Amino acid sequence: MAADEEFKLPDSVHQGSRYLYGSVDRSVKVLDPTTGTVLRGLVGHGGTVNSVKMSEDGMRALSGGLDGLVKLWDLNTALCIRTFKGHGYEIECVDMLTDGLRIVSGSADRTLKMWEITSGKCVTTCVGHHDAVTCCALFPSLMGNKAATGSADQHIKTWDLDTGECLMTLAGHVNMIHSIAITTTDKYGLRCLSGSYDCTLGVWNLDRGECTHMLHGHTEPVTAVAMSEDGSKGLSGSRDKSVRVWNLETGKCKATCTGHKKHVTGVKLSGDGKHAMSGSKDGCIRAWDLTKPVCLRTYKFSNHPIMCVDMAEGLDDSHKLEDLEHVKYQDPNLEDETDGVPCCQS
Repeated sequence: MAADEEFKLPDSVHQGSRYLYGSVDRSVKVLDPTTGTVLRGLVGHGGTVNSVKMSEDGMRALSGGLDGLVKLWDLNTALCIRTFKGHGYEIECVDMLTDGLRIVSGSADRTLKMWEITSGKCVTTCVGHHDAVTCCALFPSLMGNKAATGSADQHIKTWDLDTGECLMTLAGHVNMIHSIAITTTDKYGLRCLSGSYDCTLGVWNLDRGECTHMLHGHTEPVTAVAMSEDGSKGLSGSRDKSVRVWNLETGKCKATCTGHKKHVTGVKLSGDGKHAMSGSKDGCIRAWDLTKPVCLRTYKFSNHPIMCVDMAEGLDDSHKLEDLEHVKYQDPNLEDETDGVPCCQS
């Protein structure tokens, strides 16, 4: 690509998309990937933001932090709607039920809690892990109020969120589990993808309660995973600074995406599995076209490590945020920061 040629993101990446990320600087930020503009800077946590989740309509955000608090934000007004208190230690993971009425949070206090948004009360506490609950993922809504959790105790557990009952415990990893994702399809059934500090990814069939593949390739702990809606493609980020693309049917790595200079802390995959975003302790968010594969654009606003990311897709003008605050996109323009660099295909 010529030096003076403008590189533009394809419409499928940025049209109707919104990025969300949390940082060591205690803030949650909302990014428009089209313009490279931070639309919102949400401040209120008293420590590092460890986990974020955006509602499907892109109008609300959930965050959990080192301060042990879970916060729900109205992204249009940039105000905190409610703060949820009750965990004994830092928050490791958060998620939203699709009914918009309840949320879940996992903590270093070894529990997963479900909260009612209107009252702010904890309605269920799931107890059973022997170490920190580091990650959680909700089952598809048609399967009822159920969730899976990963823990530093090396196990995955599934839960009935209405009763707090543990439904299943899965073992296979030999170090802490740091990230999980869930999807269901006619072909694969209820599929779970896990990433562990043992440097592997696990592919699980939750209908049968068994591991179908252990994926090897990362050279350091796997810190983040994501999965396409059809369950065929996986994405992982690692302390080895790489993002890997996986064929979950064969268990083979299809591409290794490099460019981050420090640990990759979060990854998100588009529903069709063609595009992705990643966040890192290098303070950068990268947008990827996985059909090439290639890094399309790097966003960087400070040197504060990014700890977690999320993405909403398919947003239209009815979900547009008012311009309350704009922070102009500052492209680092560093000589060693090159967009449009191909990944290494396997």
